[in-house]
Amino acid sequence: MLDEEETVVYTASISTKGIPGIVGVELPQRFSGLEIGKRYQWVLSFACSSISRETSTLVNGFVERVAVTKEFRQKLDAGKILRDSLLVYGEEGLWFDLLSALIMERRRSPYDSQVAEDWFGLLGQVNLSELSAY
Repeated sequence: MLDEEETVVYTASISTKGIPGIVGVELPQRFSGLEIGKRYQWVLSFACSSISRETSTLVNGFVERVAVTKEFRQKLDAGKILRDSLLVYGEEGLWFDLLSALIMERRRSPYDSQVAEDWFGLLGQVNLSELSAY
């Protein structure tokens, strides 16, 4: 991860063990290097073979750490079910939090039709429907 001055602030290696799907990357709890209100660029390099790194592919995007307001925390705490939290994340535009929470709920309740509907709907909104099988 790079800060606004393109200084590396975090790096990690991840193994998927050859399993296709969406991969989550979590910062360690002790990592406090992201400042509120600043944008950070994440870069993911992946290769289909550990032998040939020259054929790796790069994807990137941006993330911004936002402050948790009292009102936001109250909205989250007021939710009776996880779906309420999903709606709050969506209303606030917190894509990564929304996606993470929905993935956790799919793992917890893989046969819940409402969770499946939310999953397909979210990925459809951002033109990633082809990933909905994961």
